Amino acid sequence: MSYNSDLETVLRSLKEVALENQEILRDPEPDVHLREFGDSSWNMKLRVWIDNPKRHPVVRSDINCAIVRKFRENGVEIPFPQTDLHLRSPIPTPILVGQGIDHRAA
Repeated sequence: MSYNSDLETVLRSLKEVALENQEILRDPEPDVHLREFGDSSWNMKLRVWIDNPKRHPVVRSDINCAIVRKFRENGVEIPFPQTDLHLRSPIPTPILVGQGIDHRAA
């Protein structure tokens, strides 16, 4: 989650998503962990248990879709990787204004 998001809202939202899905077991109870601090986000993990392992791909997709909806509903930002680029020039670069430049010259 974006560092701009409210952590308590993120934790609560993920837990709600798990509890709202009928295929998620209540025992053991779903849990949410802040796994690490990423470059652009908090990396979270929602851990749940299901009764039928063959349904894993479908349940995972349902949970992921529900997370997107719940985050939008609660104003939680899902970040995308970002990179800041700082350019430094060892010498000043002259800017020529109003002078013709011959682009044919190599």
